[in-house]
Amino acid sequence: MTAVPLASPARFEPEPRRFRQVLGHFCTGVTVIATADEDGPAGFACQSFAAVSLDPPLVLFCPGRALLRERAGR
Repeated sequence: MTAVPLASPARFEPEPRRFRQVLGHFCTGVTVIATADEDGPAGFACQSFAAVSLDPPLVLFCPGRALLRERAGR
């Protein structure tokens, strides 16, 4: 059996002006946080999302305790 290396993650660096414009249009609602690794895709719905910094471009999301308990049990 031959191991297949994972694809390197795509590097995304938004233009600061566009990043600010997009974040300015998000007032409230459900945000979906998604990723993928060797085990496949994973994600969750998150209702706590905020912009932290434009330079560097950072956002904050906080998963609920129920999600953390579920993941710890696996």
